[in-house]
This record gives sequence, C-alpha cells and structure tokens, in this order.
Amino acid sequence: MNTTASPCPLCNSTLCGEPLPTQDYNWKTPGTFTFVQCSACGLLRQDPIPTPSRIAETYPDDYGEALARETLAITAKINSRANLARAALIRKHAVGPGSICDIGCGPGFFLALMRSRGWKTAGIEPLAASAQYAQEVLGVDSVFNSRWPSDADLKIRADVVCMFHVLEHLRDPVRALKSAG
Repeated sequence: MNTTASPCPLCNSTLCGEPLPTQDYNWKTPGTFTFVQCSACGLLRQDPIPTPSRIAETYPDDYGEALARETLAITAKINSRANLARAALIRKHAVGPGSICDIGCGPGFFLALMRSRGWKTAGIEPLAASAQYAQEVLGVDSVFNSRWPSDADLKIRADVVCMFHVLEHLRDPVRALKSAG
C-alpha cells in the first residue's frame, strides 16, 4: 500500500496501489506521468494531479500540429479500433443516432465517425490546433476551442456526452461530471 501526493478527488483517500509511471507514446510529449489507483474507491488518476501550468506544458499550442505530419490516412484514424469500440459502446447504451458531445474531442476523429453514422456532433477541445483540424480538415461542425468545465457557458445540449482520456487529467473530476449532466 502506498500514499499519494494529493488526496483522491472522488473519496479523499491518500491510499493507493503501486504508482505506474508512463510516457506519452502517441505524441512524444516530454516528461513522465504517474498514475495511481485509489485503494478506497478504485479511481485511476494522475498523481500528482496536474496544475494548470503543467497541463499547458504537457499540451503546448503546437501539440495538435503533429496531426498534419501523420503518415496514416485520415480514414484509418477515424475508424481506429478505439473509436469503433467507443461507437459500439454508445450504440449499446443509447438510442440513436441522436446528438453527441465529445468533451476533449482532440482532432475530431471520433466525432467524424459518429457523424458518418448519422449523429449530430459537437465537441469541446482546449487545444486550438486540434479544434481547428476537426473543423477545417475533417469538416466536423460545432467544435469549440474551449476549456471545460470552466467555459461551460457554451450551452451545448446532447443526448450523449462522452469524455475519453479527460477525467484523469482534471483537478476536480466530480465537478466536471456534474457539469456534463
């Protein structure tokens, strides 16, 4: 049993399992990121929880520009195994197609897939280059370059709200989930 640098944002426990250090294997962002699983409630999260300045360092403005240099075809990214699994999960639990909002939508590959399946799409993405890519390259409408939930005044209404690889980076995931409801 280990203790964390910061209390669990869900249950406030500082007890966790073995820390799991990792790197950004997708975009090669410098640095090591440590994840822990709370022993009390099971939440998997970064520890320490990143400060806003650390998040800005991790995801600089040019983070999304690597997309233009990718060698894989756009259709391969849209139809990646992860996006197909996400779409299947939504199909299993939601009547659709309807409207979907992807918070932290990145360059919009998942939204492009859902749009191709008849869904009305919207996204929120804090990185300007990624939001721009979603709109200009993939043609995904309603992708807002915004931080969430602090900019939640966007008033997006959706039948389905999803967040993939988002909560583990937030200082207050409980507030974020409440804002999505």
